[in-house]
Amino acid sequence: MPPRAREAGVVAWCSFLAAGVGTMTLFAFVDPAQLRLEAVPVLSQSRLAMYALGFFLFWATSAVAALLTLVLVRSVDR
Repeated sequence: MPPRAREAGVVAWCSFLAAGVGTMTLFAFVDPAQLRLEAVPVLSQSRLAMYALGFFLFWATSAVAALLTLVLVRSVDR
């Protein structure tokens, strides 16, 4: 496997796991039905849509953090 593909897989997998933990933690304490998104009223109606939105926001945030870590580690190695 090429190094870039392996690094992309590591970033994607680590951020996926972090997003899963973050989503479980958030929605253990917050009921998505009580959240009101005035900008997107369609999402306010569905718990499943709120779970998905939360997961993908956590995933994107975690991916950015993992990618930044990879870039910083790579610059130290050089």
